[in-house]
Order: sequence, then C-alpha cells, then structure tokens
Amino acid sequence: MHDDRLATAMVERMRAGGEIEAADGSIVFHGTAGLPAADQLGPVRPLAVEQSNVSIAFGDTVLLKFYRRLRVGVQPEIEVARFLTERGRLPQHAGLPRHRRTPFERW
Repeated sequence: MHDDRLATAMVERMRAGGEIEAADGSIVFHGTAGLPAADQLGPVRPLAVEQSNVSIAFGDTVLLKFYRRLRVGVQPEIEVARFLTERGRLPQHAGLPRHRRTPFERW
C-alpha cells in the first residue's frame, strides 16, 4: 500500500514543520537540515521487504517509513536512528511526525 502523493506530502510537511489538529490531539512535524527539498527527492518507489511497516524510497536519498503499530512514548527504532545521526553514522535521521495528545506533552 502506498500513494506517491501522500508520501511526498509527508516529507514536504516534515521539511516545513508545523502542526495539524487531530480529533485526539495533534500531529507535529519535525524535519532536520538533512531532509532534501521535494525537487531533490528522486522517484518514489515502495520497498516490499518489510511485513510490519511500509517503507517508501525516494531515489537513493530518502527512506520514508510508516510504522503500523506504535506504542505510547519513545519509539526505539527512531531513537536509534537519531542517536546514530548525532554521531555521524549512516543512515541519517531526517525527520518525523509525532502524535501529541495535549499541548503540554513533551517528547
């Protein structure tokens, strides 16, 4: 399951930042300086190697991963990617959307 327009819109939204209101809180988008502009992303193609998540590649520059099941709080796979990025390792963590239930919730 994938939609090129949705995948591109998610990356563009992370790059722009911001917040979208939802019925049970909001979705807050975060992107880093390492996230390329939409015109530099490359062709969109789904990767069919995972069963529990959906991964979509943009050329060989960005990998967008949709997690089907998240638990409340810190997501270990995302934190590992961020940790490796901070230490100059690859792959580079370039951004994420997060669900925030209240305006005062910290992550």
